[in-house]
Amino acid sequence: MENRVLPLVRIEDVSFFADALNFQFIEKDNPGNRFNTKLMKIYDDRYEFAFDKNTKNIYAGPWDEGLPRSHVSWVEIRPLPAIDPHGMDLRPDIADRWQEYYTSPLPKKSFQGIEFYIDPERHCFRQVHNRWNQIDFNKILTTENATGFYFDRLDKNVPLASKFNSLDPPEQKYIPKHIVFVKCPSLLEIDQLCKNIKYREIQRPEILEKKQVSAKKSRGRNARH
Repeated sequence: MENRVLPLVRIEDVSFFADALNFQFIEKDNPGNRFNTKLMKIYDDRYEFAFDKNTKNIYAGPWDEGLPRSHVSWVEIRPLPAIDPHGMDLRPDIADRWQEYYTSPLPKKSFQGIEFYIDPERHCFRQVHNRWNQIDFNKILTTENATGFYFDRLDKNVPLASKFNSLDPPEQKYIPKHIVFVKCPSLLEIDQLCKNIKYREIQRPEILEKKQVSAKKSRGRNARH
């Protein structure tokens, strides 16, 4: 396990070590039982997969048909990089996965004592001490009384949809104590807070491609004159 302490995550009452360096989950009580995230459905804010309670592993049968509910559950978990940020930062290909866009400090916002950067380029609140833990601005809700979102204090993020419906929450007395509504700036206020941020010159692939096309057209025009 690369001589480092791996974070633990519970999947259907089974404890697994989360290893972002190798993109796998390892059963705590049976290290020989492990599975890779390439078998999962990957989304920006969650991973989804069918979990077999008998094998304590990813279900080997088809997912697009009726799952045998007696021993198979559909599971949602946080993205592995957010669970194991240290492992993610150790990956040799990290330079291809992360770029720092700014030369000036980003504004910050604190939610339940956890500091987040307001990151306009990634369109999210990005945790200061875990850059892989991000809350997309599209999670912001506007109610009659406030602008904000529901915040899971255990995961330091919005609640997973499978566990809590932020768009149709229950009465306050039925909301788990670790889930609270926190206020945040509106999108308009975010634009104002970020208007003076200075950007680094970055050669992103899509920008590079546009520059190459533009240069080719320019050479073509010059050749005709």
